Amino acid sequence: MAAFVARDYAGEAEVWVQEPYIVHYHAAAPDIGWQTIGSNYQTSFDPEADPGRVYHAMTASNFDIRLNGNIAFVFYDQHEEFTEEGERITYDHRELKYFEKKDGQWKIIVVIPFN
Repeated sequence: MAAFVARDYAGEAEVWVQEPYIVHYHAAAPDIGWQTIGSNYQTSFDPEADPGRVYHAMTASNFDIRLNGNIAFVFYDQHEEFTEEGERITYDHRELKYFEKKDGQWKIIVVIPFN
């Protein structure tokens, strides 16, 4: 979350499995595969681009974690504070993340936000 708030592409890339089978769901449609997800992060985090939303804080709490071999998921509450079009906004929702253990490290393979 810290890398996302800081608009740090390298930090965000570090926490994802960089394979074609990963998925990041959005309201409109899912982004599938690291090539698409990574490209979207690069575009969003470009210092020359209009950031749209400027994040001030993002936190997670109330974790429900399940582990099965090299796959795990966590369901949690996410709190976001950001400015969009000059308005300060607070947004609370639930989020589900799936992780895969690759080379001894847990990395994201699926993100599903729930409103």
